[in-house]
Amino acid sequence: MSSAFGQRLARHRQALGESQLAFGQRLGLSQKQVSQFERGLVAPSLSTVQRLCNKLELAEFQAESLLLSAGYSVQPPRPRPGTNAVDQATRQLLARHEPFPAVVVDLQQNLIESNQAFARLLDRELGGDYWATTCGTGPRNLLRLGLHPAGMFPKMRDPVAWCPLTSAVCGAKLATTPQSRH
Repeated sequence: MSSAFGQRLARHRQALGESQLAFGQRLGLSQKQVSQFERGLVAPSLSTVQRLCNKLELAEFQAESLLLSAGYSVQPPRPRPGTNAVDQATRQLLARHEPFPAVVVDLQQNLIESNQAFARLLDRELGGDYWATTCGTGPRNLLRLGLHPAGMFPKMRDPVAWCPLTSAVCGAKLATTPQSRH
């Protein structure tokens, strides 16, 4: 296991002149957790690294460095929808696809924007709170919506024909995702 994260964490602790115990208390961790992170024995979860960055009040470049050293990608913040010409053009393009459903997704197949026909399709076919059922509190992901037993999968005429595309997208996603964390 890489200890790059542990080395960076130790440097932040030492810069504060704190023991592992005091540092852990500051961050809501035990001394044992701090020690295991610093020695590279345990990999932190994404939420743990984000919490550490916030509690340490790291500058953006320091937080990005800590995230990367823990094996997580850094995604630039997306501007609020509707604030630039690209967003406006995207909405116009989606509107021109009416009455047919149309969506814009990111590389992980998370929904960025959709037209009203897509919303009507989901309401008609799935009803209820289909996003919460298929994606929980996570991002609105079209792969989950399509493959979840309570999603679109049971409604497809030929779901097997959709499998090669799904396999290609999932394979590409797996190839770029860091190892799962505990």
